[in-house]
Amino acid sequence: MSSEVIPLPLAHHAQPPPGTGIQKMSEIDLPRSSISEWWYFNIHLSLVDGRKASAFIAFLRSNGSLEQTTATKLRTDSSSVEGHLCHSHFLNFAISIPPADSARNFPSPSSELPSDGRYHFTSAMDTEGAASLLRGVEAEAQMDPLLQRSLLEVMRNNKLPEPDSFIPGDVSVSEEGSLNLQYGDLASVVCRMNSQGEEVYHIVAQAADGSYGFELDITPRKPPVDYGFKTDLLSGIPDDQMCYYFVPRCDVTGSLRVDNSQVKVNPNGSMGFYERKFGGGIRKLYRTGTKKIQRSWKWASVQLSNGWDLTIHTLWDIDVHSGDATVRDSRAIAIPPEGIHFECDEHSFEPVETWTSMNTLNDYGTKWKLVVPQLNLDVSIQAAVVKQEFRTIAAGRGYWEGRVAITGTMEGKSVNGLGFVEVW
Repeated sequence: MSSEVIPLPLAHHAQPPPGTGIQKMSEIDLPRSSISEWWYFNIHLSLVDGRKASAFIAFLRSNGSLEQTTATKLRTDSSSVEGHLCHSHFLNFAISIPPADSARNFPSPSSELPSDGRYHFTSAMDTEGAASLLRGVEAEAQMDPLLQRSLLEVMRNNKLPEPDSFIPGDVSVSEEGSLNLQYGDLASVVCRMNSQGEEVYHIVAQAADGSYGFELDITPRKPPVDYGFKTDLLSGIPDDQMCYYFVPRCDVTGSLRVDNSQVKVNPNGSMGFYERKFGGGIRKLYRTGTKKIQRSWKWASVQLSNGWDLTIHTLWDIDVHSGDATVRDSRAIAIPPEGIHFECDEHSFEPVETWTSMNTLNDYGTKWKLVVPQLNLDVSIQAAVVKQEFRTIAAGRGYWEGRVAITGTMEGKSVNGLGFVEVW
């Protein structure tokens, strides 16, 4: 699917000029009127009873025009319209549980923990999100006709194909003050100041049936880092107003819920990552185009035991007919313990093992080799759980997002750590 973009200045809140740093994420927390924006957190948790887990959550918001095809409009009071703009909201969150080292690691109520661990995920959207996806399915020229007909039959009846679901309750996005996102009864994030004057992000997520979720406080411990992107990941459109920052390491407290059981987080050994992206014009969703290009990427956040952090990514444009891939952008950003980041000109981040999903037939890397000569870094990145595919129609073909373990050497010394990898 392709889309037409109308250049439009960002509304409501000014962002830093390109190349200008920010001191705190609260400077760019509030929502913008841009093509797409998101608030993303990933977290590694040590629990007070010795168990381990990881989680991620993404609050996504898209803005488009009200122009539509012959689709029946799906709308309730939970979707908002400002002038000719239409806000769509999507929520993705998951909990990844590594394989059991002992009987203490999250035993299933009905059976022993699977040897390859577990992955619980929730994908939900509001009615405007469903309407924009319906317009996209209608306009899609490359989809198998039988699949397209089946999807349209479901979605035109105000339903979603599983495992996607509608967000129960109202979606509320505060435009003023501090960050306050309420995605119905499923999830929320609110930024408050603690007694030390530090930003604390209070995040709550709960599955629709209440069986899993988390309530966590995320406190940044390193300054924000500018990714330097000037091209929208989703649209591939260059944009000088793109704003893309992350905090590579945060403290974490709170609790995790799995199998209807709540357990507290041990702050020692727990750490988080926060990413904020927005920018661009206003997108008209969707129109068929003449280009047959899909965009794909792999991305990793790495937190090492010696205090170093890294993010690594490669973006491709893929011809859907020939399968030829053209690298659009590739970079590695390193952040030492003192927090002064720099880019590494040379790096290699390649898969050495893969897994094929029987649900989507997608192939994903599950083990990678990362080499960064500038850091004298040579490590293996291994999926803690192979089956960490996040299935959602909002991503078209689904994606892989999960906990990974890092082992290897840096400057000739042994190093290990934890991270998240995303393959889209």
